[in-house]
Amino acid sequence: MQGTNNNSSDAGARFGKILRTVRMFRGMSMLALAREAKINSGYISRMERGLRNPPSVKIIRRLADALAFPSEVFMVAAGHLEFHKGRRLSDEGLAQLVHSQLDDNPVREADELEGVSDKLHELINILCETRIRITKARFRVLIVLCDALELMLLDLKEWV
Repeated sequence: MQGTNNNSSDAGARFGKILRTVRMFRGMSMLALAREAKINSGYISRMERGLRNPPSVKIIRRLADALAFPSEVFMVAAGHLEFHKGRRLSDEGLAQLVHSQLDDNPVREADELEGVSDKLHELINILCETRIRITKARFRVLIVLCDALELMLLDLKEWV
């Protein structure tokens, strides 16, 4: 990168690596992220490869919203914030923070559970519409599974 200092290029590479990690963990393509965050996919590609300086706070917030990820963690990675909860983070500390945020995300869990519940409802509707022969016991099991998933989803939504 010509015309940039080492601090901004280091921050750009660090931010890009974390952005890619979060995007991949969420199972989101660059195009999907670009659409969701209203950012050019080429710009996202260059950021992830560390070919750009870290983005502005406005862009970081859009990326964070699209990825359901705390913007302050992206801000630390981009060098816009030096401290997280009162302490300076090393690259290793930042990586641990990113992974802790990804591992324990109730919003993602609720979304995944809702998707499973939707699929089970679709299956029940297909079984009813196509009149596929299924034993009453198996059909009851599907209904109980749907009910259990809905209860779990309600609990998760209350917790979030």
